[in-house]
Amino acid sequence: LFGIELGLNFRQPYVSANITEFWRRWHISLSSWLRDYLYIPLGGNRHGELMTYRNNFLTMVLGTAAVLAVIPAAEVDLVEGLVDTFRGLFGGSTLGNAAAMLFGIFALLTFASNVATWIMGVNRSTAEAAIDGELPGILGWEHPANGAPLGANLIMGVLITLILLAYGLLAGSNEDLFWQLLAASIVLFMLPYVGVVAAFARARDVDAQRPRPYRVPGGKLVARLMAALCIGMISICLAFIMYVPGEGLEWSVVLGTLAAIALGEIAIKWSEKRAPEGARLQATN
Repeated sequence: LFGIELGLNFRQPYVSANITEFWRRWHISLSSWLRDYLYIPLGGNRHGELMTYRNNFLTMVLGTAAVLAVIPAAEVDLVEGLVDTFRGLFGGSTLGNAAAMLFGIFALLTFASNVATWIMGVNRSTAEAAIDGELPGILGWEHPANGAPLGANLIMGVLITLILLAYGLLAGSNEDLFWQLLAASIVLFMLPYVGVVAAFARARDVDAQRPRPYRVPGGKLVARLMAALCIGMISICLAFIMYVPGEGLEWSVVLGTLAAIALGEIAIKWSEKRAPEGARLQATN
């Protein structure tokens, strides 16, 4: 569109045979920058085996400091340097493979813990919305003893299972399934921020004097410009996730997103119609 050609950044990293090949296929542009501007100037592999391991580790340390000074980046961290260093030190030995496997297990546990905490938070928010009458009441069903959001957990679990099965039927391979689910998740995760930013701009218009923990400096014009910038950046990200140059729209992602939005709107509208009746019943009881 703007005459800018971007280089290949990911080359099917999840088909890698080992962790070293994975990092070569993962975030190629960042890896190339680290190699050209840190690893090679430090000496690369030109001064013996021990210095090579040192340079590899220092590249990740300095790369982490440089990147995090600008923006948090999960793709570069000390764990990367440790994994590559251990594999280099111990090679294909049992100890080296065990160290790489151990780091892999820790990484998976981290991902699983992150997902579990997200699920608990989302289901609790869903249950609270249902209790307030903003979602169907069954989502607010809680465990009588400990208050766990049973309704939200069960219904969301069923819906997610159905979504996984549907995408599994549409995907041509495991790799396609992974990327389709990841793309759909990112879109659904980022879309609400468009509404949040728009609500921020609207609040500055209609309720600017309300005390808040933090106030963005500047008047209405600054608030609108910031909101427009944020919405524009998010929209560009969403567009490139749903549209692949040379391949067209990712219809599975687009249709899945539209279906999720439609289902949520139906649930909200249905709850709003029943809310007055529920309020009357609560008052009577």
